[in-house]
Amino acid sequence: MDMESYEQIPSPPSSSGDGASWLSEGSTAQVAMHQGIPIGVELPASVTLAITKTQPAVKGDTRTSAMKPAVLETGAEIRCRCSSRRASA
Repeated sequence: MDMESYEQIPSPPSSSGDGASWLSEGSTAQVAMHQGIPIGVELPASVTLAITKTQPAVKGDTRTSAMKPAVLETGAEIRCRCSSRRASA
């Protein structure tokens, strides 16, 4: 969306590549346009996303730098360090 005119600008997935999985709703990014057509997306330098799904830590993994798969709120899959802390609701 153009933040000045609030015009919705459709962007094909190819213009952002894999970057779309790092943008959550309400995120801002710079879109490069050529003759009114989006040709590229410049993502923010960092984003804060919640982990929505992960496997529980196995006893002993929290003492090492073991990594486990996790799914972010955008659907992106990453590997994160095991932790024995529980998130509060």
